Amino acid sequence: MRKRPRDVWTASILLCFYGLLGVLLGLLVIGLLADGDDIPGFLTALFYANVVLAAAEIAAGAFVFIGREWGRRLAVGVCVLNGLGGIASLGAGVVLQALVAILVNLAIVVTLHKPEVKQWCRPG
Repeated sequence: MRKRPRDVWTASILLCFYGLLGVLLGLLVIGLLADGDDIPGFLTALFYANVVLAAAEIAAGAFVFIGREWGRRLAVGVCVLNGLGGIASLGAGVVLQALVAILVNLAIVVTLHKPEVKQWCRPG
């Protein structure tokens, strides 16, 4: 049995934490939007998509933890999408939240590309 590298622990915990936070906040916002009559449907759909993306982030964190390469790739993809969302938030004027999102997701992507994490998640 191999010893799980510290960076795998770090990436998995961060992915699951931020994924859970995204699911909870997304569902909270969807609940708040349900009370409004003049909310455009595309906005609600956007928050549902965010909840699905956050759930994928939780799954990616779990599968990185057990050493699945596709989980590592899914995690990188989700982090890239989250980083792009952070860049979009910069344009909307939400500077502090956007910078934190960009930096956290960049740090997770860098961690997922470390040799010990790649070795842990390699097939076979």
